[in-house]
Amino acid sequence: MIVGLVVVLFGVLALPVGAAAASKWSVMQLPAKQLEGGSSDQVPLNSVSCPSVRLCVAVGALDTVAVSSSPTGGRDSWRVSYPKYAEPKQSCLEEDGVPAASCFFPRGSLDGVSCATEGLCVAVGYEGSVYASADPISGSWSIGSLYKGPGAPHLTGVSCPSASLCVAVSGGNGSASGRVFTTTSPIAGQWQSDQLGGSPDLRAVSCTTTLVCVAVAKGGRDHHLG
Repeated sequence: MIVGLVVVLFGVLALPVGAAAASKWSVMQLPAKQLEGGSSDQVPLNSVSCPSVRLCVAVGALDTVAVSSSPTGGRDSWRVSYPKYAEPKQSCLEEDGVPAASCFFPRGSLDGVSCATEGLCVAVGYEGSVYASADPISGSWSIGSLYKGPGAPHLTGVSCPSASLCVAVSGGNGSASGRVFTTTSPIAGQWQSDQLGGSPDLRAVSCTTTLVCVAVAKGGRDHHLG
C-alpha cells in the first residue's frame, strides 16, 4: 500500500503507452498529520477525483481532505484539511454516549470521493460519513451522516455522474452492507436507500450516466444498477 502519497500525471493525452510514461509522473508526499498525544504520521489516502485540470480532491484516513487547483504544482499546491463534525461520531463516544476525552478528531476515514464538476464534490466513508461541497477550492464542506448511532453503514464508494445524481454504496459485514444510496440533492443531504439481496460487501461504484451504474463487491460479484 502506498501511504500518504498523491500521484499526478501531466500531459496524459500526449503520453506513449509503456515504461516511458513512468518518467512523466510527479510523486509528492503531503505533510504529516499531528495525532493525539503529540505524535505525527503520514495519513493514508484512499480515493481521488479530478473533474478538470483545475481541480483534484483526494480523501483518506482521519477524515482527511486534500484539494488542489493546480495538481501538477507540487506539494505546496495541495491544501490539506480535516473538517470536523458539529458533534462527535459514534466512534468518539464512550459506552454511555459521553464524548471520549481523547478523541479530538473523528476516528474514521473517507474511502471514496467523486466530483461531478468543479462545483460539486461528494466524499463518503466510515460511520455513514457524507461530505459535500459546492466550492471545494474554498474548503467549504457540509458534513453529515446517513445514520446516527451504532450500526451505521461503512460507505466504501461514491459516483456522481452529474450535479443532480450521486450514488454511494456500503460494504463490510452484517446488515449495514450491500446498501445503495442515491440522491438528486447532494448538498441538501437527502438520500434514499435500497438493500441488495444477500447484503454483499460492496467496494466501489461507477456511474457512466444518470441511467447506468455498476457496483462491485468483495468476492467477485458485481451488481448492475439503473
